[in-house]
Amino acid sequence: ATSIAPSTLEARRCDLRRFVQWCERKGTPPLLSSSALPELMEAHIADVGRTLSAGSIQRVGSALSSLAEALDSDRAWRGARERRRLAVRAAQRSVIRTGKSHQKPRLTVSEMQAMRGNIVKETASSLRAVRDLAIFDIMCDLLARRSEITQMRGRDLDLSASTIRIAYSKTDQVGKGSIFTISPRTVASIEAWLGESGLSGMNVEDAGSLPVFFGIMNDGKIRLASVGQPDPMDGRTVARVLQRYAVPLGISGVAGHSLRRSMARALYEAKVP
Repeated sequence: ATSIAPSTLEARRCDLRRFVQWCERKGTPPLLSSSALPELMEAHIADVGRTLSAGSIQRVGSALSSLAEALDSDRAWRGARERRRLAVRAAQRSVIRTGKSHQKPRLTVSEMQAMRGNIVKETASSLRAVRDLAIFDIMCDLLARRSEITQMRGRDLDLSASTIRIAYSKTDQVGKGSIFTISPRTVASIEAWLGESGLSGMNVEDAGSLPVFFGIMNDGKIRLASVGQPDPMDGRTVARVLQRYAVPLGISGVAGHSLRRSMARALYEAKVP
Protein backbone atom coordinates (compact mmCIF):
# COMPACT_ATOMS: atom_id res chain seq x y z
CA ALA A 1 0.00 0.00 0.00
CA THR A 2 2.94 2.33 0.63
CA SER A 3 3.77 2.31 -3.10
CA ILE A 4 0.23 3.26 -4.15
CA ALA A 5 -0.88 6.88 -4.26
CA PRO A 6 -3.46 7.88 -1.60
CA SER A 7 -5.93 8.94 -4.31
CA THR A 8 -5.66 5.50 -5.93
CA LEU A 9 -6.26 3.77 -2.60
CA GLU A 10 -9.33 5.94 -1.98
CA ALA A 11 -10.70 5.16 -5.43
CA ARG A 12 -10.22 1.43 -4.80
CA ARG A 13 -12.03 1.68 -1.48
CA CYS A 14 -14.95 3.37 -3.20
CA ASP A 15 -15.08 0.76 -5.97
CA LEU A 16 -14.89 -2.14 -3.51
CA ARG A 17 -17.56 -0.52 -1.34
CA ARG A 18 -19.79 -0.29 -4.42
CA PHE A 19 -19.12 -3.98 -5.15
CA VAL A 20 -20.06 -5.00 -1.58
CA GLN A 21 -23.26 -2.93 -1.69
CA TRP A 22 -24.16 -4.41 -5.07
CA CYS A 23 -23.68 -7.94 -3.66
CA GLU A 24 -25.82 -7.09 -0.63
CA ARG A 25 -28.63 -5.88 -2.89
CA LYS A 26 -28.40 -9.22 -4.69
CA GLY A 27 -28.65 -10.98 -1.32
CA THR A 28 -25.23 -12.63 -1.67
CA PRO A 29 -22.31 -11.95 0.70
CA PRO A 30 -19.33 -11.03 -1.53
CA LEU A 31 -16.79 -13.22 0.28
CA LEU A 32 -19.05 -16.14 1.13
CA SER A 33 -16.95 -18.60 -0.85
CA SER A 34 -14.03 -18.55 -3.25
CA SER A 35 -16.09 -20.46 -5.82
CA ALA A 36 -18.79 -17.76 -5.98
CA LEU A 37 -16.39 -14.82 -6.09
CA PRO A 38 -15.41 -15.08 -9.80
CA GLU A 39 -19.05 -15.08 -10.97
CA LEU A 40 -19.91 -12.16 -8.68
CA MET A 41 -17.00 -10.09 -9.94
CA GLU A 42 -17.77 -10.75 -13.59
CA ALA A 43 -21.48 -10.00 -13.10
CA HIS A 44 -20.69 -6.75 -11.27
CA ILE A 45 -18.34 -5.50 -13.97
CA ALA A 46 -20.90 -6.37 -16.64
CA ASP A 47 -23.55 -4.49 -14.64
CA VAL A 48 -21.56 -1.27 -14.15
CA GLY A 49 -20.49 -1.54 -17.78
CA ARG A 50 -24.02 -0.57 -18.80
CA THR A 51 -23.77 2.87 -17.22
CA LEU A 52 -20.15 3.83 -16.53
CA SER A 53 -17.62 5.22 -18.97
CA ALA A 54 -14.82 3.09 -20.37
CA GLY A 55 -12.31 4.70 -18.00
CA SER A 56 -14.48 4.06 -14.95
CA ILE A 57 -15.05 0.44 -15.98
CA GLN A 58 -11.30 0.03 -16.31
CA ARG A 59 -10.84 1.39 -12.79
CA VAL A 60 -13.54 -0.84 -11.26
CA GLY A 61 -12.11 -3.91 -12.96
CA SER A 62 -8.64 -3.05 -11.71
CA ALA A 63 -9.92 -2.73 -8.13
CA LEU A 64 -11.64 -6.13 -8.30
CA SER A 65 -8.57 -7.72 -9.87
CA SER A 66 -6.50 -6.40 -6.96
CA LEU A 67 -9.02 -7.88 -4.51
CA ALA A 68 -8.88 -11.27 -6.25
CA GLU A 69 -5.10 -11.18 -6.23
CA ALA A 70 -5.06 -10.31 -2.51
CA LEU A 71 -7.39 -13.25 -1.84
CA ASP A 72 -5.16 -15.50 -3.94
CA SER A 73 -8.04 -16.37 -6.26
CA ASP A 74 -6.45 -16.87 -9.65
CA ARG A 75 -9.77 -17.77 -11.28
CA ALA A 76 -11.44 -14.60 -10.02
CA TRP A 77 -8.45 -12.53 -11.11
CA ARG A 78 -8.58 -13.91 -14.66
CA GLY A 79 -12.36 -13.53 -14.82
CA ALA A 80 -12.32 -9.95 -13.59
CA ARG A 81 -9.58 -9.02 -16.04
CA GLU A 82 -11.38 -10.60 -19.02
CA ARG A 83 -14.77 -9.15 -18.12
CA ARG A 84 -13.14 -5.73 -17.72
CA ARG A 85 -11.65 -6.02 -21.20
CA LEU A 86 -15.01 -6.94 -22.76
CA ALA A 87 -16.93 -4.24 -20.86
CA VAL A 88 -14.41 -1.55 -21.79
CA ARG A 89 -14.54 -2.57 -25.44
CA ALA A 90 -18.36 -2.45 -25.42
CA ALA A 91 -18.34 1.00 -23.80
CA GLN A 92 -15.86 2.32 -26.33
CA ARG A 93 -17.91 1.02 -29.23
CA SER A 94 -21.10 2.58 -27.89
CA VAL A 95 -19.64 6.09 -28.05
CA ILE A 96 -19.76 7.84 -31.41
CA ARG A 97 -16.78 10.15 -31.60
CA THR A 98 -17.43 13.03 -33.99
CA GLY A 99 -14.83 15.41 -32.62
CA LYS A 100 -17.61 17.87 -31.80
CA SER A 101 -19.14 18.76 -28.47
CA HIS A 102 -22.82 19.57 -28.17
CA GLN A 103 -25.08 21.06 -25.56
CA LYS A 104 -27.58 18.52 -24.31
CA PRO A 105 -31.19 19.70 -24.58
CA ARG A 106 -32.85 21.29 -21.58
CA LEU A 107 -36.50 21.57 -20.65
CA THR A 108 -38.22 24.89 -20.17
CA VAL A 109 -40.10 25.61 -16.96
CA SER A 110 -43.41 25.32 -18.82
CA GLU A 111 -42.39 21.92 -20.22
CA MET A 112 -41.47 20.66 -16.75
CA GLN A 113 -44.78 21.92 -15.41
CA ALA A 114 -46.63 20.16 -18.23
CA MET A 115 -44.79 16.91 -17.53
CA ARG A 116 -45.67 17.09 -13.84
CA GLY A 117 -49.28 17.81 -14.75
CA ASN A 118 -49.39 14.64 -16.86
CA ILE A 119 -48.07 12.60 -13.93
CA VAL A 120 -50.61 14.08 -11.51
CA LYS A 121 -53.46 13.17 -13.86
CA GLU A 122 -52.51 9.48 -13.67
CA THR A 123 -51.89 9.21 -9.91
CA ALA A 124 -55.55 8.46 -9.16
CA SER A 125 -55.42 5.20 -11.10
CA SER A 126 -51.74 4.24 -11.31
CA LEU A 127 -49.33 3.24 -8.54
CA ARG A 128 -46.52 3.75 -11.02
CA ALA A 129 -47.58 7.39 -11.49
CA VAL A 130 -47.59 7.90 -7.70
CA ARG A 131 -44.00 6.68 -7.65
CA ASP A 132 -43.05 8.76 -10.68
CA LEU A 133 -44.46 11.93 -9.13
CA ALA A 134 -42.27 11.46 -6.03
CA ILE A 135 -39.22 10.86 -8.25
CA PHE A 136 -40.01 13.91 -10.37
CA ASP A 137 -40.40 16.19 -7.35
CA ILE A 138 -37.21 14.96 -5.68
CA MET A 139 -35.19 15.41 -8.86
CA CYS A 140 -36.50 18.96 -9.23
CA ASP A 141 -35.94 19.91 -5.58
CA LEU A 142 -32.46 18.42 -5.23
CA LEU A 143 -31.21 18.53 -8.84
CA ALA A 144 -30.65 14.86 -8.15
CA ARG A 145 -28.76 12.54 -10.45
CA ARG A 146 -30.48 9.35 -11.50
CA SER A 147 -27.85 7.33 -9.60
CA GLU A 148 -28.81 9.19 -6.41
CA ILE A 149 -32.44 8.23 -6.95
CA THR A 150 -31.61 4.55 -7.39
CA GLN A 151 -29.36 4.48 -4.30
CA MET A 152 -31.83 6.23 -1.99
CA ARG A 153 -32.82 4.13 1.05
CA GLY A 154 -35.49 4.48 3.71
CA ARG A 155 -32.97 5.63 6.29
CA ASP A 156 -32.15 8.63 4.08
CA LEU A 157 -35.63 10.13 4.52
CA ASP A 158 -36.67 12.36 7.42
CA LEU A 159 -40.03 13.66 6.25
CA SER A 160 -40.89 15.14 9.66
CA ALA A 161 -37.93 17.49 9.18
CA SER A 162 -38.52 17.79 5.40
CA THR A 163 -35.04 16.53 4.58
CA ILE A 164 -33.38 13.89 2.43
CA ARG A 165 -29.85 12.63 2.85
CA ILE A 166 -27.88 11.86 -0.29
CA ALA A 167 -25.58 9.14 1.03
CA TYR A 168 -23.42 8.68 -2.07
CA SER A 169 -22.98 10.70 -5.22
CA LYS A 170 -20.64 11.18 -8.13
CA THR A 171 -18.82 13.89 -6.15
CA ASP A 172 -19.01 12.04 -2.82
CA GLN A 173 -17.93 8.46 -3.50
CA VAL A 174 -16.50 8.15 0.01
CA GLY A 175 -20.04 8.35 1.35
CA LYS A 176 -19.80 11.29 3.75
CA GLY A 177 -23.37 12.20 2.79
CA SER A 178 -25.18 15.53 2.53
CA ILE A 179 -28.58 16.53 3.90
CA PHE A 180 -30.93 18.66 1.80
CA THR A 181 -34.27 20.32 2.50
CA ILE A 182 -37.25 19.46 0.30
CA SER A 183 -40.45 21.38 -0.34
CA PRO A 184 -43.82 20.57 1.31
CA ARG A 185 -45.11 19.46 -2.10
CA THR A 186 -42.30 16.93 -2.39
CA VAL A 187 -42.88 15.69 1.17
CA ALA A 188 -46.53 15.09 0.26
CA SER A 189 -45.70 13.17 -2.93
CA ILE A 190 -43.16 10.97 -1.08
CA GLU A 191 -45.65 10.25 1.72
CA ALA A 192 -48.28 9.29 -0.85
CA TRP A 193 -45.84 6.87 -2.50
CA LEU A 194 -44.69 5.30 0.77
CA GLY A 195 -48.29 4.79 1.83
CA GLU A 196 -49.76 3.44 -1.41
CA SER A 197 -46.80 1.20 -2.19
CA GLY A 198 -46.90 -0.36 1.29
CA LEU A 199 -43.23 0.43 1.79
CA SER A 200 -43.84 2.33 5.02
CA GLY A 201 -45.54 -0.70 6.57
CA MET A 202 -43.34 -3.46 5.16
CA ASN A 203 -42.40 -5.95 7.85
CA VAL A 204 -38.67 -6.47 7.44
CA GLU A 205 -35.81 -6.61 9.91
CA ASP A 206 -34.06 -3.49 8.60
CA ALA A 207 -36.66 -1.21 6.99
CA GLY A 208 -34.09 1.55 6.62
CA SER A 209 -32.13 -0.52 4.12
CA LEU A 210 -35.06 -0.86 1.70
CA PRO A 211 -34.86 1.15 -1.52
CA VAL A 212 -37.20 4.13 -1.60
CA PHE A 213 -37.94 3.56 -5.28
CA PHE A 214 -38.31 0.19 -6.98
CA GLY A 215 -39.66 -1.35 -10.13
CA ILE A 216 -43.33 -1.88 -10.84
CA MET A 217 -44.44 -4.49 -13.37
CA ASN A 218 -47.04 -3.88 -16.05
CA ASP A 219 -49.74 -5.52 -13.94
CA GLY A 220 -49.10 -3.00 -11.17
CA LYS A 221 -47.31 -5.41 -8.85
CA ILE A 222 -44.06 -4.52 -7.11
CA ARG A 223 -40.98 -6.05 -8.69
CA LEU A 224 -39.26 -8.23 -6.09
CA ALA A 225 -35.64 -9.37 -5.95
CA SER A 226 -34.66 -12.98 -5.27
CA VAL A 227 -34.54 -12.27 -1.53
CA GLY A 228 -38.20 -11.27 -1.51
CA GLN A 229 -37.59 -7.56 -1.02
CA PRO A 230 -38.34 -4.78 -3.53
CA ASP A 231 -35.86 -4.66 -6.39
CA PRO A 232 -34.24 -1.20 -6.69
CA MET A 233 -34.71 0.74 -9.90
CA ASP A 234 -31.75 1.19 -12.21
CA GLY A 235 -30.69 4.37 -13.96
CA ARG A 236 -32.29 3.46 -17.26
CA THR A 237 -35.67 3.01 -15.57
CA VAL A 238 -35.37 6.49 -14.03
CA ALA A 239 -34.75 7.90 -17.51
CA ARG A 240 -37.81 6.05 -18.84
CA VAL A 241 -39.89 7.57 -16.03
CA LEU A 242 -39.22 11.02 -17.45
CA GLN A 243 -39.61 9.96 -21.08
CA ARG A 244 -43.00 8.39 -20.34
CA TYR A 245 -44.51 11.80 -19.65
CA ALA A 246 -42.43 13.85 -22.09
CA VAL A 247 -43.24 11.93 -25.28
CA PRO A 248 -47.04 12.63 -25.24
CA LEU A 249 -46.15 16.35 -25.04
CA GLY A 250 -43.91 16.09 -28.08
CA ILE A 251 -40.78 16.68 -25.98
CA SER A 252 -37.79 14.73 -27.27
CA GLY A 253 -34.26 14.19 -26.01
CA VAL A 254 -35.25 13.70 -22.38
CA ALA A 255 -32.69 11.67 -20.42
CA GLY A 256 -31.92 10.75 -16.84
CA HIS A 257 -30.22 14.07 -16.05
CA SER A 258 -32.62 16.33 -17.97
CA LEU A 259 -34.33 17.64 -14.84
CA ARG A 260 -30.97 18.28 -13.18
CA ARG A 261 -29.70 20.33 -16.12
CA SER A 262 -33.02 22.08 -16.67
CA MET A 263 -33.57 23.06 -13.05
CA ALA A 264 -29.99 24.30 -12.76
CA ARG A 265 -30.54 26.52 -15.80
CA ALA A 266 -33.91 27.77 -14.54
CA LEU A 267 -32.43 28.67 -11.17
CA TYR A 268 -29.48 30.42 -12.82
CA GLU A 269 -31.77 32.48 -15.01
CA ALA A 270 -33.87 33.39 -11.96
CA LYS A 271 -30.62 34.57 -10.29
CA VAL A 272 -30.89 31.98 -7.51
CA PRO A 273 -27.42 31.18 -6.05
